[in-house]
Amino acid sequence: PNIAAVISFGSVIKYINNIGIEKIQKYEQELKEYAIEKLKKVKDIIIYNKNTDSGIVVFNIDKVFSQDTAVFLNRFNICVRSGNHCAKILKDEIGITNTCRASFYFYNTKEEIDKLVEVLNNPNLKDEIIESVKENHKMAMNLLVKESKILKALGENENLELSNDAALLIARISDGALRDALSILDQCAGYNEPITVNTVGNAAGLLGKDYLFEISDAL
Repeated sequence: PNIAAVISFGSVIKYINNIGIEKIQKYEQELKEYAIEKLKKVKDIIIYNKNTDSGIVVFNIDKVFSQDTAVFLNRFNICVRSGNHCAKILKDEIGITNTCRASFYFYNTKEEIDKLVEVLNNPNLKDEIIESVKENHKMAMNLLVKESKILKALGENENLELSNDAALLIARISDGALRDALSILDQCAGYNEPITVNTVGNAAGLLGKDYLFEISDAL
């Protein structure tokens, strides 16, 4: 048994009880109400849960993809969750599949909410979100290219014939995680052949375009 974790969890319970669950809940609700009052004045904002009893505010900027808003806010060290939040049936209730979620707890402050509102009140918000996303995509692509070069160098050290396109595909599949990329490269090496895009596709279980076209024609 994980004895250390049980002991730690006991300390967490004592810590929460010392503060008081009722006090925490009351403060959460206070922050949520404060946030709603501030955020509803932001241009083009859509708030989906104004009247719920929780420390969560779910919102979108009209006609802006939630993940794009989250990427933009990250530039200001403001962390929100974006997506369907593991609640895929939510779209049946609110008619939207992806939202931003700001979650407040006893360690958050009204000053942090003011910062969120200040950033969202930018008169050029939508244009700056677009630029932020473009910049983020460029950064991600640069990281993938760097990882592909690392894979090429490692392949050469192991006398593997690894094409540039194959190295980049491995980097893409692994989402920039080098450990996962090395695992895929190791699987490719087991084929005992020059490592091409097709080799990577077979090792990673990717569906080829021809196969997808066959499925499309059959439908």
